[in-house]
Amino acid sequence: MVLTAVLASLLAFPAHAADDDDDLFTAPPPAETKKKDEVDAKSFEDKSEIEIAPTASVEAKADIAEQVFVEGTSKLPFALKGKSALADNYEPQVVFTDKSAVVLELPVVYATDRSRFDGMAFWLVAEAWTNGKKVAEQRVQVTRDSVAAGAPSIHFFRMFTPVDTKEGDLELRVGKADSASKKPTNLFTRTVHYKL
Repeated sequence: MVLTAVLASLLAFPAHAADDDDDLFTAPPPAETKKKDEVDAKSFEDKSEIEIAPTASVEAKADIAEQVFVEGTSKLPFALKGKSALADNYEPQVVFTDKSAVVLELPVVYATDRSRFDGMAFWLVAEAWTNGKKVAEQRVQVTRDSVAAGAPSIHFFRMFTPVDTKEGDLELRVGKADSASKKPTNLFTRTVHYKL
């Protein structure tokens, strides 16, 4: 009977539970563990390669940049040789149209060579007229520094021009002024037809 009591107490309380040396078998508390894919900041080096997949917008920007570079290196669509300065050398063009406006472009040679430029600065002026009223104006200052050496210099006037009718004519008046506010002296006039 005593034996049965001893066996029962041993089964109820395991022998190793009371032993001080059992700390060796006790599992330590769980340490903080890194996630499987987490990067250790201490082990990161600048030499590590990180691949970033290109997005569509980056590729589109690269295409645009390449187009700009290619277009920027192409030649002018017309000849400058033999053209006179401040003369009626080229026809104006309608380059864009909108519901109630057109964008006009007119190239104007303002000097043939720096050595022939007298050094007197002036303003080159382009005005767009329709139905007897001025609807657009641009002025650009011409100085000795803005004239190329050994080649003609040209300015491209590009003007947003409001119109009242779906089709008609616009008159472009190109002139020369002594200051930014003075009325220009007319050099030549051109007419361009538009259709919205």
